[in-house]
Amino acid sequence: MRCWPAGQFIQWRWGSLVTVCKGLLDREQALRGNWSLKVLLRVPDVEGQSDAAEEMAFKRAKLQASELFQAADRAVTDRMFWSYVKMLYCINGHLEKISSWCEACACHGWESKSCPLKGRRCNELADGTFHHFIQSCDKQAREDFLSCQAGLSPDQVALLQQEFHTATDLILTEARLKTAHWEVLPWKLCGLAADSEVAARAVANLVSV
Repeated sequence: MRCWPAGQFIQWRWGSLVTVCKGLLDREQALRGNWSLKVLLRVPDVEGQSDAAEEMAFKRAKLQASELFQAADRAVTDRMFWSYVKMLYCINGHLEKISSWCEACACHGWESKSCPLKGRRCNELADGTFHHFIQSCDKQAREDFLSCQAGLSPDQVALLQQEFHTATDLILTEARLKTAHWEVLPWKLCGLAADSEVAARAVANLVSV
């Protein structure tokens, strides 16, 4: 664990949760394919020992194991745990797309680090481009989320969907609240500088009304 490169989980820091989730997902196949609490607890295989005696020894070792080992065993062997981790990472991808769009520019995206227009997207915030962008991000996130539900029971799928939709709805609501002022004067006038003449005319018509 001293070589664990994915950091430590800090409850009040989203970034730490994302880092831990990525570290787990990078090692999912190895963990799920090779995990053995019996090996971790060093329960010996005694030659000639009956299955019942071996099982009893294992149960005794589990009772003596620390809560951390037992929690790790429950997590690694639980399909719902891995689905939840994938869901969290999917939600983070949703957030990163929105953040990246805001910090990039309309002419180069992320291809140019020196473009003077990086982060200057007032016209796109005012002409409705950002609104359409977050809607497309939400649609993509919902499509990506489908892969997180594989192998779960109906009750688990319902719980996972509830958690996912709560998170994505909150993201959309926050984005709309923080950009709502671009729909009113004088900020709406920035839409007149839209790259698209059609979009600029649409804003002009709204302002004139």
